[in-house]
Amino acid sequence: MAVADWNTDPSLNTSIGGINIAENCPAGNVNNAIRELMAEFAAWLDGGSGFQPSDATLSALAAVTTATNKLIYAASADVFETADLTAFARSILAMTSGFQIAQAIGAVSVNSANLANPGHLRFVIGDKHFQVGWGTFTASANGYTSIAYSAPFPTASFPVMSGVGEFSSTAQDNNPGLSSASTTGFQVFNASNAAACWYIAVGY
Repeated sequence: MAVADWNTDPSLNTSIGGINIAENCPAGNVNNAIRELMAEFAAWLDGGSGFQPSDATLSALAAVTTATNKLIYAASADVFETADLTAFARSILAMTSGFQIAQAIGAVSVNSANLANPGHLRFVIGDKHFQVGWGTFTASANGYTSIAYSAPFPTASFPVMSGVGEFSSTAQDNNPGLSSASTTGFQVFNASNAAACWYIAVGY
């Protein structure tokens, strides 16, 4: 019977390392059993599997006074303190995904990005999206120009743009202006000279 098999009920401990110590066993078995017990206990101590040697870390931990809803943390090497574990903190620890945690703390994650010209950033807010797009283009003279976003908006876009085809104060033609918008881009009509234009679009 190995150490791991010892029982808290004395009557069930009938052998040590194969040596019979049951009732009415030979007297010599008792001596041998004691020697076997000492050997097994020494092996258990040498192996270190049944205990943790006392050191500064264990002593510091043992000195910490714990209480309900307290969290133990290391303030420095071998120095431990406690902090309040709030109901909110407990709820975070109970969550099973990063998405749940992000929703709980109101975090916003970037779902898609293209930091270029044209470019965009798409943010995830809960189960919704918010997107910003930007870029430059040349509005053709006296006609329509179609501009494509670097990435489509999930639902709708609302672009604003600027550009002047003719700087004369006496000009009679209309400078570039928005004529339509969709999730994939927008269209500009320019009744003036060709113009360099800039745009920003927001949407969801």
